[in-house]
Amino acid sequence: MSNVQFKISSALKTIIGKELITDDFIAMFELVKNSFDANAKRVDITIESLGSKGAKIVIQDNGDGMDKSDIVGKWLFVAYSAKKKQQDYRDKIAGGRIFAGAKGIGRFSCDRLGEGLKMYSKRKGQKGSWHVLKVDWSRFEVDAKKEFQNVPAEYTSQDAISYDLRHGTVLEITALRGHDWGRDKLLRLRRSLERLVNPNQENDAKNFQIHLLCPDEQIEDDRICAEAA
Repeated sequence: MSNVQFKISSALKTIIGKELITDDFIAMFELVKNSFDANAKRVDITIESLGSKGAKIVIQDNGDGMDKSDIVGKWLFVAYSAKKKQQDYRDKIAGGRIFAGAKGIGRFSCDRLGEGLKMYSKRKGQKGSWHVLKVDWSRFEVDAKKEFQNVPAEYTSQDAISYDLRHGTVLEITALRGHDWGRDKLLRLRRSLERLVNPNQENDAKNFQIHLLCPDEQIEDDRICAEAA
């Protein structure tokens, strides 16, 4: 008798990303849940430059953040979730946050929203550089015979970022797959995210804020107000 092993196709990315996470609202909800689970007090979601090639979604939080070992050993470890190990302990702490997600696949929501991802992260209380991870999800779609772990992501570090954060995580999602981020969809997204800050749920939601920003819509609002004046 001899042992054999499973191999994992790079096509798994699409199955647990674009196909399992079925719409943009679920994708955004999963990413914000990750911020909540990272003990963030605030999450800013900015959707900008709509209708252009430079359109992007930026999700930034002031949570616990990650260092390189977290990124390599957890974030890049498919289906791994440290939340599962910590859930029982957290549930016993009165007033503590109950983890919103513990499946280890929420990070693939980035793939649902756009082909490109640039992530900045810095652990709370840690001095030094920000850790930067760049992922091109389209690389996983070139050849299904290529094994998942052999498709590279790019890691680097830098001293400062253009966001007003001391620690936490920023996701810059580019090459957006959905091009219908209009007012109606943004309103529906806001209603979806309200479930995470519902004061009636048994969680620490009262200490968690979500800010949804869309500069394009703000410009239009200002124009309408000016015409009505």
